[in-house]
Amino acid sequence: MNADRWSNALHFQGRGQNVYGQVALICITLAFGLITVGVSCVTLATEQILTYAQILISGISMIAFLVSGGVETWYATGYDHMEFFIQAVGNGVFSGCAGIPGCQIQFVVKGWAVAAAFYFLGAVLYIIDMALIFISREK
Repeated sequence: MNADRWSNALHFQGRGQNVYGQVALICITLAFGLITVGVSCVTLATEQILTYAQILISGISMIAFLVSGGVETWYATGYDHMEFFIQAVGNGVFSGCAGIPGCQIQFVVKGWAVAAAFYFLGAVLYIIDMALIFISREK
């Protein structure tokens, strides 16, 4: 589904606010990723070692990536057992079940599970980065 249809997609019954949680996660993790890159660039440009500042910023970014991975995991596994939430989006009717008695809504978005795996991988890489920075602090 294209981004221009998020607010008026048939399956959301005119309510596309559920997709915007993904945009928030992307923006938050992108901001934290760019902050750590910026600190690395400042470190290289000034030739000053900002060991504890880098560890602190990497630690905060790691927490952001862990939280984002948790939210993505909830997105990937939560919607298949949250029929009431999905139906609330469409005022009790999901367009895929319109007119079908006893229709059950169950789906899992595998892309969200893959995104969660990448967020958790990013958190592990931040841990490795913090360890390497701490080990090389005196060199």
